[in-house]
Amino acid sequence: MSFLSGKLSSLVKQTRAKSLLQCSKRSMCNAEIPKVFNRDLHKKYKQNCDGIESPSTYQRLYDFGMLDLAGRLKGMKRNATFENIAFVGRNPHIFIRHLEKDDLIRNLYICDTTEESVDRSFTKINEMINEGFFEKSKIHQPANIEGKVIDEENSWGFEPESLCLIINNMTLHWVNDIKKAFDNFHTSLKPNGAYLGTLFGGDTLQELRISFNLAEGEREGGYGTTVSPMMSLTDIGNSFSYVGFNLPTIDRSQTLAEFPTMFHLIDYLRSNGDQNCDMVRRQAKSPESFLAAASIYQTLFNKLTIPTDQETMMFDECLNDLDFLRQDGDDFGRIPYNKIREKYNFPENLNILSTFEIIYLVGWKYHKDQQKAKSPKMSHMSFRDIVDEIEMKEEGAYVKYGTLTEEMTNEEIDKVAKVLKNLPKK
Repeated sequence: MSFLSGKLSSLVKQTRAKSLLQCSKRSMCNAEIPKVFNRDLHKKYKQNCDGIESPSTYQRLYDFGMLDLAGRLKGMKRNATFENIAFVGRNPHIFIRHLEKDDLIRNLYICDTTEESVDRSFTKINEMINEGFFEKSKIHQPANIEGKVIDEENSWGFEPESLCLIINNMTLHWVNDIKKAFDNFHTSLKPNGAYLGTLFGGDTLQELRISFNLAEGEREGGYGTTVSPMMSLTDIGNSFSYVGFNLPTIDRSQTLAEFPTMFHLIDYLRSNGDQNCDMVRRQAKSPESFLAAASIYQTLFNKLTIPTDQETMMFDECLNDLDFLRQDGDDFGRIPYNKIREKYNFPENLNILSTFEIIYLVGWKYHKDQQKAKSPKMSHMSFRDIVDEIEMKEEGAYVKYGTLTEEMTNEEIDKVAKVLKNLPKK
């Protein structure tokens, strides 16, 4: 009886453990994703900056990622035709300028999270049409160009298997549930449809983060999240593959942007609607912390700290008097920009540098005709043969600096012939 009771108690423990494990799995699956970013606040920032005409250099960083995607798209279209395309994010006119002459686009959807952003994109495209861009370049104009206000997570707005291509330019780093966004993209693609996207990675603005952490730690005894958290390459890759994208390609590039001062960098971010919009953040920073952070930034991360041959992108048209952007709740609204600009005239060789890490994503929806990895085959030549060939050349030393030193014997000729015979035939 004791044996049976022991077996029974062991079985009960195993059953309880399994049920607890299943419950924990269900709770993890049903758990709500924590909200890191205040999406409504981010939309408000975008609405403010989309209503003005900013200098051309403001968009240069976003053009950089878009140009890279356009180059990748040219290599993809050899085996695919894209008729229904959704462009999500900034600067769709850059994408249109790099269309091929044989591209026949039926529907082009211009998508963004705010109506102001969509209108701004449409204005750029209409200017291209009025200038006769399509006639001059002999590129087919899309039959239908339609604007849509979307939300990558909650209201994507496209039917399943309705799109052939999705271009996503610099929006996903503000998404709370990136897996859900990727799943929406994947669901709306037709079989053999493609997704190309860019977003900022975790190393972006690392210099600004370090400078503020040091300054606030010294002046205020602690620091908050000045720079919003961004995902690493590994986390993004895992989420991208998790939803089922086939043949995924994920890589990154780093660009050093050059600004006269830290305040020019801050103004650049605000004028693009990319300032901090975390759910939990300090509502205001003291002017002393700002000035200390600017001094630390100018000392630790200036042009003298990098090799002279390293290229940078100069942004020197920033720091405008944008009073309408200075609203309650904006971390940077209480800083007197103009007075600081007049008081601190930093030399050019002390221009600050800021890292922008851009992550590139390319993936396909599965189709039976897509390329597959080849099965491994037996080699016709072993490593032992390669080693023998190398050792034979070292022993003979028949050729030295391109000059024949001595003649080969018959035995040596036979040895070389034996090695050559075992080489795989082309």
